[in-house]
Amino acid sequence: MRLPTIAVAVLAALAGSIAGAEPLPDCAAVPLPSAEAREPYAKGPYGRGMALAARGSHREAARALAAAWGGVLKTLEGSFARTDCRAPAIRKSLSATVYVAPPKAVPAEDRFLPPPVVTWTAAAEACAAGDPAGAADWLVPAALAGDPDAAAVAALMLAAAGRPADGLALLPPASEAPAVVAARARIGKPNDAPRPPMETP
Repeated sequence: MRLPTIAVAVLAALAGSIAGAEPLPDCAAVPLPSAEAREPYAKGPYGRGMALAARGSHREAARALAAAWGGVLKTLEGSFARTDCRAPAIRKSLSATVYVAPPKAVPAEDRFLPPPVVTWTAAAEACAAGDPAGAADWLVPAALAGDPDAAAVAALMLAAAGRPADGLALLPPASEAPAVVAARARIGKPNDAPRPPMETP
């Protein structure tokens, strides 16, 4: 599921700023999915985290969502990370996590990811709790799976956490996606801060 407000949120957070002249964007660059989008997850493993997010308990919400995702991942790993391939066990875990509505996990090329609504909710809550690196941790897997919006916002969060080089490295070099272009321009070069003039002997 695409969240069409993501690129808009990134661009809005960057609007009017001059590269290198102001602090990096705040959590306006990490859009919280709408209440309507979060509602299907009000029950099930992510329910507590979603309820905490709705109450504005940012740190607790991020922790609860991380714990819920850890449990889902453990269910999947329990059937896939085996020396023997047991098709019934795999089918059972997929039926309980992936082939349900709403899904508790979504397949990527070589891994499972949290559903996008969970990813963006957790990232927004982590950022609001003052943890931009934690927000990036939620977004990086989606970025590596090819989501340019996740890459752009993760890059901004890494830069805000003091890791601009890591943020720039995450941006697809050939991408012209609006959010990626905006993030690249905003972060600039990691070493482009003004240097003091050299003293002459």
